Amino acid sequence: MNAILYGNGFNRLNDVGSWESLVHVIDDKNDRCKVPNTLQYEGKVLSEPFLTNAILETSDGKTLKTSDNKILTVSEQSEVLIKQAIAKEMKKYRSNDLFDELLSLNINHYITTNYDNVADDALNDMKYTEVLSERDKSENVFSIHRKKCYVKDNDRKIIWKIHGELSNIKSIMLGYYHYCSYLGQIKKYLLGEYNFAKRKETEAIPKIENRLPLTYDKILSWIDLFFTSNIYIIGLGLNYEEVDLWWILTIRKRFIQRVGKSSVNNKIVYYGELEPGHKSMFEHLDVEVITSKYKRHEDRYQEFISDIKKRIKS
Repeated sequence: MNAILYGNGFNRLNDVGSWESLVHVIDDKNDRCKVPNTLQYEGKVLSEPFLTNAILETSDGKTLKTSDNKILTVSEQSEVLIKQAIAKEMKKYRSNDLFDELLSLNINHYITTNYDNVADDALNDMKYTEVLSERDKSENVFSIHRKKCYVKDNDRKIIWKIHGELSNIKSIMLGYYHYCSYLGQIKKYLLGEYNFAKRKETEAIPKIENRLPLTYDKILSWIDLFFTSNIYIIGLGLNYEEVDLWWILTIRKRFIQRVGKSSVNNKIVYYGELEPGHKSMFEHLDVEVITSKYKRHEDRYQEFISDIKKRIKS
């Protein structure tokens, strides 16, 4: 199997803001040790009152008022309002030719740290139809098995939004509190301590080493793909605050050291420019790094997509 793991890089081609611009609230330009985005977000949340008044709006953004023209408000948690403001910006995001090409690859699984609906809208424009019976929205806060499935003819595209989605504000993962809680859920999944409701029944998931090797129909979470599918990482900086992804990569390498590559022989390939330390970490984790000779981001992505095409055909 093959899978794509992508981040905000393709959105940046459309001149939208970076994650840093959305959550950066502390002036640390003169600090030697920069405050990571996850802590920046916590600083924003914790500097606000826990509860504040929010103006009620309709789905099209119109302010609701009483019959005597008074604006309607409701008491709401500040963190929810911050996430709503970020979500409002992301609703403006649109696809582009390079991202459409990425979605057109002969690949079934697309894992993303993005919360936006760009992939969903692009697939709809390509005449894919969502299979509503396969949509998994049973999780409210975490995203172990959050997914949507789209079909056109015999082609299936499964979108795994591993850091939450705009349709569920509470699922959007931004701060340390959410990230660290998420690690606990991932650990349970890997160790066989995770249960989730399926067709109104509770299903226990055995630990990962007892489930390998996995066939297509046995994929229950995006986590499974890191142990059974070739993963091509593109348009994702994979900064060190992405502790969930780094943790899975280290767990995978520890597992390989313990049992050998006979059970876990998939390839993980990272596309992009890296600092020396970052690149060395990938080497320790058996992640292949592909760089580009081009300076323009558009040219780099085109080169990277061409490389993925060659690999999935071989």
